[in-house]
This record gives sequence, structure tokens and C-alpha cells, in this order.
Amino acid sequence: MKRNTSSVFDRGKSGALAVHQIEWAQRVFAEPIQLSGQSLLSNFAADLSSPENEALLYTNLQNRDSEVGIYLIELYKNELSQAVQVIRQGLMKREREIGAIKTRLETMQQFNQSEPNQDLHYSAQSFDELQAQLITETREISYLRDREHLLAGLDEILHSYDTAAFGTRSTEQIMRLFGQIYRGQARLQSFLTNFRGSFQSRTPNLPPYTDAIGLEGYLLPLIPNKPPIVIDRKTATFLRHYLETINQLANVATEYLHRQETIPDNAWFPILSLVRAIVELFYFCNFEIPFFYTDLIVSIYEDRREVLSFDLQTGNWTKVEEDISTTRHIKRLCTESAIMLAENGALLQSNSTHVFMVE
Repeated sequence: MKRNTSSVFDRGKSGALAVHQIEWAQRVFAEPIQLSGQSLLSNFAADLSSPENEALLYTNLQNRDSEVGIYLIELYKNELSQAVQVIRQGLMKREREIGAIKTRLETMQQFNQSEPNQDLHYSAQSFDELQAQLITETREISYLRDREHLLAGLDEILHSYDTAAFGTRSTEQIMRLFGQIYRGQARLQSFLTNFRGSFQSRTPNLPPYTDAIGLEGYLLPLIPNKPPIVIDRKTATFLRHYLETINQLANVATEYLHRQETIPDNAWFPILSLVRAIVELFYFCNFEIPFFYTDLIVSIYEDRREVLSFDLQTGNWTKVEEDISTTRHIKRLCTESAIMLAENGALLQSNSTHVFMVE
């Protein structure tokens, strides 16, 4: 029995990819493991490109999401607090350096224009070297500013963790949301590593979206007559991959049932793998999926963190006071922190204001 898998995510697929998806499903939707201690939690801080560690993101059902969040914060809080300060100092340093370079270029140009003796003029090489330095500094500060809102979210989570009383409902909620979202980010990072060719060659068949501050993604409609949410490319590609894998499992399970008169007691694949895949997809979409709203953006400018909402009547973005006690606010902070931790490992490992990994 063949199923029609055409969806908003579909665009190009190969037979080799289908085989790879089945192999992936056998690994990650295997029977959940049962181990004791923190050995399972340690895999959340391990190399997620490893197939074994990726599988544990799906087969470890023993640790609660809040335990994952607490483990990660406890493991990295000192290094992360230091990294936040170093990166902010790096931003200020680059701003000063850019200003100094521009001032020097302007002074050199004025000198060359006013000095009649050509032998005393600054050479073209001197201008080229300063221009090259300016380009480098501008690129690096742009890289850091693009992540500044994530950095601010991480800083706020670290502060709330240090000041909140353990065992309170608010602390539990923050750590649970952070653990959920980090697990989702870890799934995405592992997917990008193990299906990199698929991600690079297959673009989502969804309407593209770019907001007022340059964030890009794809529009994903959920409810009729309601604004769609926005997901980034890796999330859209992951969802399509997930749906295709479920379809592949359904086909394999159908053929398996046609061949079997009875199902052995210890049989897991493909029947229970299919069930697990469907359950995990619903869990990811309900609790872990990273997305943002089309009517809300966060702006960081000169240490001021502003939340802007889009007014449909005026067509303008206006500043709003966000209730910091709401789940929406806490989840946004946890999302920003998890993305910062999962995607910017090299940046957060910087221990100097002078050296950063600029992509």
C-alpha cells in the first residue's frame, strides 16, 4: 500500500535518501534504554554529530526536561557567564576600533588634500590596509550583533537561575522549558550533521518570510484566519524529513504485516518504531519546535532590550511592555538561550575579546 506524501514541505527526493531515512529511524526510534545515574544526561553535552549520541536524544526517556535544563546550566554556568561578559566587551571594543579607523581614514584624506607635497602623502597601500581592517571589524561586529538578542536571553536565564529559589514553580518552569527547547535544538543540529546533503540541496516548498530586522524563515500556517508562525530553513527541512521517514516506516510496516502471521513478542522494528516516530513528532511540534511570531520582534540597541509589536491598523512597529511572568515571555527567553548554547559553541568558548569565530 503506497501513500501520497505530497505536502507543503516536499521538494525533491532520492532513493538513497529514503534508505538513509530508514536507517536513521531504526537508530533513533529504537526501544528506549534504561540506565541509571547521570551517564545519560552527559550525552546532551557531548558531540551531537555522533550517531550514538543522536540516538540518545530520542531513546532517553528517563530524564525529565527540567533535569536536562538544570544539568546543562550547572555544567556551563560559570563559562557562560564569563563568555557573556567577554562578548559584550568584544562588542564595545570593536565599536571603538571602528570609530578610530574611520577617524584615521578621514584625517589621512584631509591631510592628502591639504598637503601640496606629494612625497608626504599617505600611500594607497595605507588606505587599503585600513579599509581591509575596517571591513573585518565591521563583519565581526555584525556577527556579534546578530546574536546579541540570544546573548541577552541567555544572560537573563543565568541570572534567574542564580537568584531564584530552588524547588519553586518558576524555577521548575524555566528549567523545563529550557530543557525541552535545548533537546529540540540538539535534534536539529544532529539532523544537519547527518543529513547535510539533503539540507543543502532541498529547499522547503513554503512561502519565504523576512521581517523588519532581517530575520528570515518560512511561513507555516496553523489555524484558519490566524497569522502563520515562522520557522527557519533547518526546522522546515527537519519536519519534511520527519514526515517522509514516517511514511517510509508505514510502508515498511505494511509489508512486514503482510509477511507475518504472528508478531514476535520481542519485535520492535518496524511497528513500534512507527508508533514512536509519530509520538515523537507530536511532542517535538508541541514542546520543542523553534518558531517566532510575525507580529513580535526583540530589538537590542545600546544595551536597551525592547519588545516591538506590529500594529495592523497603523502598519508600524510599536514598543510594548511585555509581562515577564507570562509563559510566552519565559519560553522566548528559553528559546534564545537554547539556540545560543546549541548553535554558538565556538563563540561561547571564546576567552578573549580579540578572537571570535566569524562565519
